[in-house]
Amino acid sequence: MLLPLIKHFLGLRRLSPIQLHLALYRVAGVVANLLSALPLSLTRLFRLFKCDKQQDGWHHYGPTYDALFRPWKYRRVRLLEIGIGGGHATPGGKSLLAWQAYFPRGHIIGADIEDKTALAGSRREIVMLDQSSPEQLAALARDKGPFDLIVDDGSHFSAHQIVTFLQLFGALNDGGNSVASQLGRFGWTSAIT
Repeated sequence: MLLPLIKHFLGLRRLSPIQLHLALYRVAGVVANLLSALPLSLTRLFRLFKCDKQQDGWHHYGPTYDALFRPWKYRRVRLLEIGIGGGHATPGGKSLLAWQAYFPRGHIIGADIEDKTALAGSRREIVMLDQSSPEQLAALARDKGPFDLIVDDGSHFSAHQIVTFLQLFGALNDGGNSVASQLGRFGWTSAIT
């Protein structure tokens, strides 16, 4: 009942589903900035933003990320997330909002094989790259690094995760963390050199 009234009031009824999602995403970005002043856990923020990193019957990464990233919460952190999520109906980016809400002084860089630059906003930067390309990963490290935290939630293919780690580890600040999620999809299509 409330959503149709909001759409009508804001003139959003004439927008395509993607345009509507992006408009609501921008509002969520403002909410994320406001929430960053509160001491909320990543578990709670992942649920709030409906991120797949913490869902009943699915993934339960919130407590692990909380334990790993809590020391960084109030620092000027540069977080890189490979893989932004989404699909044909929505461009994704839910975890970017959770990171933005968790790190009040953070700069969040999201990278994806698809063009999702429309998700950029306050303290969120988006780059397009192919995770399997050592050259593109090296350029990312050179142009956007160094990073304090790296979250590899991209293709989930072991070969890509290894290439990503090898190319980005040198761009990780001393004491930083690099995390790869959903290990186990091997997908070896070529040798790694």
